[in-house]
Amino acid sequence: GLRQVFGLEYFHHDSAGRKQVFHSIIQTYLVIAIPIFILLIINQHWLNQFIFLGLASKTIMILAMIYCFVQFFSELYLQVLRYQSNARKLTIIQLTAALVSIASTAILVFYYNFRILGVITSNFLGISTICAIAFFYYKKQIGLKKKEYIKIPQFKDARNLLWLGLP
Repeated sequence: GLRQVFGLEYFHHDSAGRKQVFHSIIQTYLVIAIPIFILLIINQHWLNQFIFLGLASKTIMILAMIYCFVQFFSELYLQVLRYQSNARKLTIIQLTAALVSIASTAILVFYYNFRILGVITSNFLGISTICAIAFFYYKKQIGLKKKEYIKIPQFKDARNLLWLGLP
């Protein structure tokens, strides 16, 4: 829902307002997702039993949870590029991520025979490529000022963002 809120709010602001909305969305996501992520890591055995009937390895479970956690950032960055009508950069980044994913799949699955772990790792590497580029963009365009970065979003702001993001 937070990415949908970003879509609703993006075009209602000037450049400075867009940066603030972007920053607020990321902060709100982190405040909500980190505790959930920690709970899932702690309860991964139960989650494995419930969803995969205990058949998934601990490594696969942890990597899949990290992948889910990180994917938000890559999708948000690609969304920003779409809104900026930056088709060239968007295409290059998506192709780069796809090439990383394909190459690592070929190496991990077909050469090292890692099977499902290789597939999940390859997808994670592709998403991580986008996240690394997104982090560089975030640092360059918005900055990582300690005062703003550490500041926890106000409950009212977070509540409003979440409320707007509900289906």
